[in-house]
Amino acid sequence: MNDTTQAFNSKLPINRSTQRKYYMRAISVFMLAALFIFCFPPASSHAADAFTIERYHIDIKVRNDNSYQITEHITADFSEQRHGIVRIIPDRTNQAYTVDIRNIKANTTLSAEKTTEGLEIRLGDEDTLVEGTVSYKLSYIYDIGEDNLPDMDEFYFNLIGTEWDTTINNVSFDITMPSPFSAEKLNFTYGKEHSKKQPPLELSLTDTRISGTLTTQLHAYEGLTIALPLPQGYFDGELRSGYHRWLIIEPIVYFVFALIVLVVWLIVKLLNRHPSTVEFSAPEDINPADMAYIYTGEVSDRAVSALFLHWISLGYFRLDEVPASQTTDGKNSTWVFTLLPKQQRFSKSYERSLIDSVIRKRNKNEQIPLEKLGLVVSSIKKSVAEHWDSKLRDVTTQTGQRLATFLSILEIGVCIWASWWTTYHIFELWTAVIVGVIFGFVLWGFVVLGLSHSLVTHLSKARQKENDLLIMLGLSALILAILFYSVWNYSPPQRIWYIIFAVIAAMLSSSFSQNIRVYSDYGKKRLTQLDGFVNFMKTTQRDTIQGFNPNTFTENMPFAYALNLQKQWIKTFSALIDKHLDPIMAQQWKDYAIYYDNLHEDRFRYLEKEVYDSYRYAGSSRSSSGSSYSSSSSSSSGGYSGGGSGGGGGRSW
Repeated sequence: MNDTTQAFNSKLPINRSTQRKYYMRAISVFMLAALFIFCFPPASSHAADAFTIERYHIDIKVRNDNSYQITEHITADFSEQRHGIVRIIPDRTNQAYTVDIRNIKANTTLSAEKTTEGLEIRLGDEDTLVEGTVSYKLSYIYDIGEDNLPDMDEFYFNLIGTEWDTTINNVSFDITMPSPFSAEKLNFTYGKEHSKKQPPLELSLTDTRISGTLTTQLHAYEGLTIALPLPQGYFDGELRSGYHRWLIIEPIVYFVFALIVLVVWLIVKLLNRHPSTVEFSAPEDINPADMAYIYTGEVSDRAVSALFLHWISLGYFRLDEVPASQTTDGKNSTWVFTLLPKQQRFSKSYERSLIDSVIRKRNKNEQIPLEKLGLVVSSIKKSVAEHWDSKLRDVTTQTGQRLATFLSILEIGVCIWASWWTTYHIFELWTAVIVGVIFGFVLWGFVVLGLSHSLVTHLSKARQKENDLLIMLGLSALILAILFYSVWNYSPPQRIWYIIFAVIAAMLSSSFSQNIRVYSDYGKKRLTQLDGFVNFMKTTQRDTIQGFNPNTFTENMPFAYALNLQKQWIKTFSALIDKHLDPIMAQQWKDYAIYYDNLHEDRFRYLEKEVYDSYRYAGSSRSSSGSSYSSSSSSSSGGYSGGGSGGGGGRSW
């Protein structure tokens, strides 16, 4: 065999062979695929090759810049014809930082390419087959650079990696350190990966040299590791940064994203500036459902229930409980609306239509069972939105929708970036891109969008299915656990903190973008009136009000319920009657306010539940028709086999 020498640099081209619920449904299709790929990443599997290694000697010259000049002498015995051997050298440290592998030389033809396992070096000629004993000499510089350990340096290296698929005999090594060191904590381990067994070694030590011979055979997938803790600053040369350039950029990307969200929030605040005033009652042409829509852009089940309560307070209906003995099942009591013979007056045509729809549901006793109101609830939500979105009175502009879309795109981009930069450390390039994009959408759909929506709904005390939040929390925990596990095992550990920051920022952005409202001039006018009214209900420190009427308590209560302000309104009302009525009358009104709230709180909860259930039932009927490190990842605890940097393994080809 000709003794030829070819040099390759490791930096070769890499050859890596509401409306939103509908988004979530689509994303869920990808979720199983992404989870499967994350949980079961492709692993190269090779049958035990027809060769053994009869001698494996490693010379390592450790430099003061934490780079190693390594020369490997491998004597292979082929029992079948092969082209040569494949040597796979990990291109990341045990802390997942990048390693620069360069100046690769061999005594035979070689080729190198970067794979998911590291740098794959093929020794041998594809046009030539060998058999019997063949000696290989492979040398390269393995530059770790900065080890990013906070309080120590170390030489923690896999002399023989745990990924060789054959037996290895006669292992020996010779290590030269750049300066004297303390061997007090020097430790060797061998065996399968994670083994902490002490190897039988014939060891020789000097101030700067470690030499030894392993007196036993290594079986397939067994390795030999050295762990030598060193004092901080032992490597005093110019250290290469172990950070990938994108790793440095990553936290900047997330910070800029959070900054953009803040800027958009400030822009919305600036665009929605309007005068402040005080209003002691709601505008005559606005009902509780209108108010909720103007504020939030949607008519929630709570707002619909408040509208029903508003009609009750106006005397159009009465909410009555039907005893169990009078119900169809004879087991459970129920609630019904009872139509009252009061003249109905409405400021909007859609209210007249809605009332007629309710009345048509009455039975022979002039009662309207709540479970029959599903289609009416749907009509209320649609009618309110159409009323305020018409060209005559459109309260918002398209700017809010554009900003919400812009933020959603950024959220998706951040999630894809976080996922792709994780998959980049696990898979080949195009596989990493595909899996990263899919998992990025899963992360956005379930954690950012789904969980943030469930949390906002829960915190706003809006009704949702009892298990919705728990299910979303469970799914989000599973997705994040898979992501964090992948980061911890395949990426620098501090990326976990980057991703936590990114996910929190994206969730805040999603919570904000779900309710972005940029008001038109007409909308600001109406908002000024409503803000004045809401501030009146929330502020207890008030002077006396000319012409104050205690009956405003019941008139305002449905509006308070719509925005979940009933407790604040009771406090404000109590403070007002103390200033306007004598103590006895004031106390009577306070007692009435508490009684009213206790009575209607239970009724309102039941009403909201019935609205929720009837609406969902009607809908289904229609459709059916830190930078800290664990002891196992550093040399301070003695390390374990395969736990250091370098090593890797190989096979024949």
